[in-house]
Amino acid sequence: MEFKVREPVLDDSVGPIHYRYEIEEVQDTILQSAWIDVEVTLSTFAVVAETPKGYWLTYWGHSKDVWVSKDSMKRWAYPTKKEAICGFLKRKRKYIRILKHQLQKTEMAIPIAEEILDGF
Repeated sequence: MEFKVREPVLDDSVGPIHYRYEIEEVQDTILQSAWIDVEVTLSTFAVVAETPKGYWLTYWGHSKDVWVSKDSMKRWAYPTKKEAICGFLKRKRKYIRILKHQLQKTEMAIPIAEEILDGF
């Protein structure tokens, strides 16, 4: 597991720089195996416009900008790295809960489907 920082040019930011941590999957290029490694990446975003309620951020590598609320508890990006890593952890923990629930439902459905198949 690794940590990386992606930083676009931020010279023209009209507000506080915003941060977002994300997961990047990396394939093992040496062994050419199916193993995927994970990197946690910190992306930085410049503010291109400010409104009374939020900021428009440049989304590096995309043609559309992203709007982020100034005071919402849940944001796409955050004005501090600490808030960004807390948001990342909250997102990933929620994702794990969702996936566990989906796995549980699927495991319960398989025996039912097998019974239906046995009826044919």
